[in-house]
Amino acid sequence: MARERGTFNFSASLEVKKQAPLDARQTYIDYSELIQEATWKDSDNKVWLFKGLTVPVNYNGEHALFMLTNPDNYTSTSSWIRVDGTGAESNVYILPGDIKNLSIQSEKLQIDSILGEFTDFDKAFTNNKIILGSSNTHKFIITVTKESSYYGLNFIEFNNDIGSIFYIEVGYENSEWKATGAVTNNIYHQIANHEDVENLDNIYFLGDITTLSESEEVNNIDTKFSNYADFVAAINAKKVFIAKTSLGQFYVNITQNGVNYLCNAIVNKLDSYSYILKFTVNSSSGHWTGISKLTQYRVATSNDLTGKVSAVRATANKGIEIEGSATTPTVGIKLDPTQGNVTLSLGANGLKAEDTTALRNVTGQNFIKKNDTNIEGHLNLTYNTETKKINLEGFDSSIIASIDATAFIKDGMINTVELVTDPESHDPGTYLVITFNTDAGKDAIYLDVTGLIDVYQGTNGVKVTGKDIHLIIDPTSEPYLSLSDNGIKIKGINAKISEVVEQAIIEAFAWHEV
Repeated sequence: MARERGTFNFSASLEVKKQAPLDARQTYIDYSELIQEATWKDSDNKVWLFKGLTVPVNYNGEHALFMLTNPDNYTSTSSWIRVDGTGAESNVYILPGDIKNLSIQSEKLQIDSILGEFTDFDKAFTNNKIILGSSNTHKFIITVTKESSYYGLNFIEFNNDIGSIFYIEVGYENSEWKATGAVTNNIYHQIANHEDVENLDNIYFLGDITTLSESEEVNNIDTKFSNYADFVAAINAKKVFIAKTSLGQFYVNITQNGVNYLCNAIVNKLDSYSYILKFTVNSSSGHWTGISKLTQYRVATSNDLTGKVSAVRATANKGIEIEGSATTPTVGIKLDPTQGNVTLSLGANGLKAEDTTALRNVTGQNFIKKNDTNIEGHLNLTYNTETKKINLEGFDSSIIASIDATAFIKDGMINTVELVTDPESHDPGTYLVITFNTDAGKDAIYLDVTGLIDVYQGTNGVKVTGKDIHLIIDPTSEPYLSLSDNGIKIKGINAKISEVVEQAIIEAFAWHEV
C-alpha cells in the first residue's frame, strides 16, 4: 500500500524544550502498561494508535522497544512485539504477572493479566520457549505440562533459604482460559531442609496394636512394641509413637506409670467406625510381662446422637421438678404439705405415705398392740397337759387367763349343764355348772363365766327359766287374766260388772217396795 503523506511541510527542525518526546505516545512506560486502555485513551476517551507505533518499555528491568502490530487489539500482548536487538528472537516467555496470585477464585480477566492470553501462552509452550515467572524479588522457571483441558504449572520459589514447591492447574476450552473455575489443584508444599531430615528419626513405629489381647504372649509383645530397652529409650527421647496396622497408621498416646505404660489410640475398623483403644503394657525387671485392662469404645457419630434426649423438662402439673445442670440434670418429686392425717415423705426406698391418726394407748395389753400406724391383735386357746389348764394366750404365748380343767378331765358322760347365779360355797357370779356321771356318783364342776355371760333375772311378773323368758299370773288373781301366744288377755270383767250393776239396781228397787 502507498505511504500516506503528511499534511504540513516543514523546512526546519523542531527544538523541543521539554524532557519528553514530541509524540507523547512514545513515553517510556512499564511493560504491564503497554496493554492497558488507560495508557492510550486521551481526554476525550479516544484512542489514536497505529500499526508500527514503537514504544520504549521497561521490560522486567530491561530497556526494550516494542512495536504495535495490531492496533485493533492493542490490549493483547500478542499485538506488541519486541523489536530491539536483544528481544528479536527471545526464547523466553515472561509471565506478565505474579503467578502466586492465582487462586481458585481467579476469573479469566485475572488469568490473562498473570499468564497472558491463552493464545500467547499456548504459542510459547508450542515453540518450546522457557516459561519464566517473576515477582518483585524473584525470578523462577516454570515447568509446564499440557493436558486436554488444562495446563499444569510447576515451579520452585526460594524465600529466605526456604524452598517451596507450587503446583497449579489452569483449565482452558475453545482456545481461551475458562471464564470461571479455571484454577484447580492449587497445591503448595514446603521443601524439607536438613533440620527436617534430622527430625525424621523422631518417630518410633509400633506393630499392629489392633490385634492385641490380654492373653498376648511375651514374644508377640516384643514384636509389636520392640524390645523393652528400645521402647524405654524412645519414651525418654520423647518420640512420637505410630502404630502400623493392616488398616493404616495410628498415633498412640503413651503415659508411663512406673514400669507400666498406659496406651490410648483412636483406630479405624472395617465396619467404617472409629474406636478408642485403651490398654496397659506391663513390665518387670527390664522385660515385658503382659497386656492388661484392654478395652475399646466406639466413637459416637452424629447419627448416634440423633434422636437422643437433648434436654429434660418437667411435665406441667405432674409433681416433677428438674434441678442440677444442663449436662447432669436431677429429677425429683414435689411433695405437698401434710393433708389431714396423711404425711408423704421421700427416702431411699421411694415414696412413703404415713397415717398419723392418734390411736389409744394399748400399752400393757398382751393381746393387742400398736405396730407403727397399725393395731395388731392375737388370741389363742391352748391346753397345757402338765398343769391341766385351758389357757387363753396373747402375744409371745403370754397367758391372759386360764381355767383349771382338772375337774372335768374325768371318765363318764355329762349328766346336766346349768347356768347358775351365785351358787353356794362360791364367789358371787355366774357359773356354768357341768355335772358328770362318774363311778363314785354325780360330780359337778363350776366354770366362772361372769365376764362372758350376762344373766337375766325375772322380776315383777317376769320369769326366766333357762333361755325362756315369760310372764306369770299370780295364782290368787281373779280369773279375768289369761296368757297366750297373742299376749295378755282380760276376759269376763265387763260381764261381771254388768251383772253386779244389774243386781244392785234390782236390790235397790226391791228395798223401796218393801
